[in-house]
Amino acid sequence: MSKSDLDNWTLIYTTRQAHKIEIIVALLKENEIISVSVNKKDSAHAHLGEIELYVHVRDEIFSKLIIEQNNL
Repeated sequence: MSKSDLDNWTLIYTTRQAHKIEIIVALLKENEIISVSVNKKDSAHAHLGEIELYVHVRDEIFSKLIIEQNNL
């Protein structure tokens, strides 16, 4: 993946709770939005770090609206 490909993705959500990411990914998928989660949690210390969720920049506003409407 080139640098220009990465420029097309934007961070829309972070959390320490994996189940919230799974719910949001499912909601986005229902709306035909592709998302990518990046787990930055420390494997030795589960309480450290977060999980980040990214979408394509063209889907950013709609994705955040979906998250807001579902009180996540």
